[in-house]
Amino acid sequence: MRSRYAALVFVSALCTATAARADDLAACAAAHGDAQRFRRAGKLRASRERLLFCAGGRCPAMLATDCAGWLEELDRDLPTIVASAKDEAGRELVGVRVSIDGTVSAEALDGRPIPLDPGPHTIRFEAAGGGAVERVIVVKTGERNRDVSVTLAGHSDPGAPYRVAAFVLAGVGVAALATFAIAAATGQHQYDDLSDTCGTKCDPGTVDEVDTKFLVADIALGVSLASLVGSGALFWIGTSKRAPTRTASPLRIEAAVRGTSIALKGRF
Repeated sequence: MRSRYAALVFVSALCTATAARADDLAACAAAHGDAQRFRRAGKLRASRERLLFCAGGRCPAMLATDCAGWLEELDRDLPTIVASAKDEAGRELVGVRVSIDGTVSAEALDGRPIPLDPGPHTIRFEAAGGGAVERVIVVKTGERNRDVSVTLAGHSDPGAPYRVAAFVLAGVGVAALATFAIAAATGQHQYDDLSDTCGTKCDPGTVDEVDTKFLVADIALGVSLASLVGSGALFWIGTSKRAPTRTASPLRIEAAVRGTSIALKGRF
């Protein structure tokens, strides 16, 4: 009874193995034929996929040898491109999605070659910060690592508004500093004249005029310092947003007022 059971198990296993082997042979024969048809049709990428299967260890040596030889030839014929993109300032961009003929090929640029079938293709570049460009190219059989580069004019620089505001604020600071220098100088000159001519018995209107100039000088100095500090802070923020990996030392501005002169020291 046991011998009959063992015989049935053996026969069943043999039939299963034979059926699996028959399926492998059919799949290998199909891959062998498909690879040739795809290659004749110019679909080199699809042909390569079938050749990789056929040249694998599952197929008979005769078929595998054919496929391995064809795979070598096809790899020499298969065109490749290298996609790259820059912004308007000429800086290399990384966060750019590349789509070829409507299918996403890469979520970011990495400099690796992209295989394509010979013929025309529409390549679309989309920057993470905004902006998109399409290029239509025709790649030739055997063309290797063709450079396809675009400039994304719509690519936004998140730090640009901060830097623009920094320059505007710096202009305000410089203008206020000039106002301080003029008001302080004329006020000091008038004060010295009054001290020499009338001392403590000067006309109240003239004294008020001198006090007003000193007040204007004080306000202008405060506005100048605040504007310059704000300008430095905005410029630092804008630079950080453009280049997150860059580090900067804290902003430091010192001011010293002596008579009618002012000394400023700044460090980033």
